[in-house]
Amino acid sequence: MIRLLIVVLVLLALPLTEAAERLSARLSQRLFVIMDRASDDPAAALEDLRRLLESRSMSPAEKGYIAYERIGLLIQQDQSESALQELEALRSDDSITFIPRLRRLYAQLLLMNDQPEPALEQLEIWSREAEDPQPAELVLMGYTYLQLERFAEGAQVLERSIAMTENPPPQWSELLAYAYTRSGRANNAIELLKNLIAEQPDQAGWWRQLASIFLLIEDTPRGTAGLVIASHLEELSFDEIRRLAGLFTSLGMPADAAMLFSRAMAERLDQDPQSVSFDDHMLLGEMWMLARELDLAVASFARAAQLEPTSEPYLKTAQLYLQWERYGEARESLLQALRLAAESERGQISYLLAVTEINLNNLQAASDLLLRLKNNPAYAERAQRLDSFVSNRLAEPLNR
Repeated sequence: MIRLLIVVLVLLALPLTEAAERLSARLSQRLFVIMDRASDDPAAALEDLRRLLESRSMSPAEKGYIAYERIGLLIQQDQSESALQELEALRSDDSITFIPRLRRLYAQLLLMNDQPEPALEQLEIWSREAEDPQPAELVLMGYTYLQLERFAEGAQVLERSIAMTENPPPQWSELLAYAYTRSGRANNAIELLKNLIAEQPDQAGWWRQLASIFLLIEDTPRGTAGLVIASHLEELSFDEIRRLAGLFTSLGMPADAAMLFSRAMAERLDQDPQSVSFDDHMLLGEMWMLARELDLAVASFARAAQLEPTSEPYLKTAQLYLQWERYGEARESLLQALRLAAESERGQISYLLAVTEINLNNLQAASDLLLRLKNNPAYAERAQRLDSFVSNRLAEPLNR
């Protein structure tokens, strides 16, 4: 969840008016002219900034501001890798001061390059050196703590950022709720989200996150209710509906689960026939199975079997038929399962097939199957007991 939120932590460009306070009037004017034409000719602006950095007439701090503008322009031109390489080189250049904003920009690029540990090192230095850290900048630091699973520290920084902002973006509260939850403060997260929901009850995202927290602390009923409310406010994704259906099943509502998931699957199949997987059909079959809808379950397992030629759907179908005492159909499914089974699966299938043959009064076929199980560690004992029963039944005509 939090990885996606990096996109809202936009790289903040240093305003030229702020830079002007640290630069000479002549240099400020020159920098303004260069950056003013950057949108029309970014390559020329980058070259001008490079030449400025090579000037011996500037102080190390002034070069730091010029470097900041050049790195920012490289990023705008989708040259983040070049920007990162230049920043690495600047760190060892004594002629340039690594000003706080340059350090923060370096941390952002490290984060974009999946390097949160060195990024946090830079941000912690930045937080000590920066004169007036802005809330959006502090959020970046809080996010980095979360990336490194230092949730308590992340929560502290995020609390500070939100407290400093009159109308904080909703993503900040999402991050804080996540930090609370992962640092063992689920009650704080729930309280935060309830307050947000009271202010914005029609925002499905808050309900989703509240549901996730309830599910994380194993409060399944309230977690399920949160997802249901979210589904009324905004269309859920297929994966979210799949999850909600699973929750209905766990709450003893398999028929509701199956109807919900079957509608989602039908819609998805209309959009893309290849988008519904073997596992989806198997899951739907199991939901119908728990709801005691035999024909619907069998149909789902049959569709799964069309996607992957494995024993599993045939075995599930056979178990259903056995429950309903439809032994002929169970036998056909078990024979299919046996044909496709891996060696580790053959014991269970053979044993069930033997039971089915007994119920069909095919005693000799059952005995032959049970004989094959005498060396199977998982089924040998049960097979022996059942074979004794079969042998007695076979001997009955001879005893008359």
